[in-house]
Amino acid sequence: MNKGHVANLDRKIIAEVVDTPPELNPLQEDVGNWGRGFVRVLDHGDMRANYAVLLHEFVEKILCDFAGITTEQADKEDAKYLKGKIRFNQRSYWKYHCQATKIERLFCKYMGLDWTEYEKLSDKTFLKAEAYFKKKRQESKSLKK
Repeated sequence: MNKGHVANLDRKIIAEVVDTPPELNPLQEDVGNWGRGFVRVLDHGDMRANYAVLLHEFVEKILCDFAGITTEQADKEDAKYLKGKIRFNQRSYWKYHCQATKIERLFCKYMGLDWTEYEKLSDKTFLKAEAYFKKKRQESKSLKK
């Protein structure tokens, strides 16, 4: 990991909670993501959970930025994963995802948010996003016919 100045780092990062999946990265289809200058999460209906996901995405983004892993590289790997071409742990940012998860777990503990309940809430939120993107893919296919 680069310990010095990296010209590529964002000096300002916007963190936001969004209400609808289209505002997330459709390549990722998840409850949170990051990119050039932002971290974004889909509203879980519980601000503690929203902040936990934001924290995870922020930590993952910063670690990836310092490691030289670009948004474009992560998005390409996410697309390969969604197509079943690689396993989740084959992504270049896997170890940074794991570190971000450790911090996320600790944050949940401090916020009085049971990890199992938090995961259930995230799964429910993910299923909403997944259903939305599935519908959009079907609509897109029918328009092409």
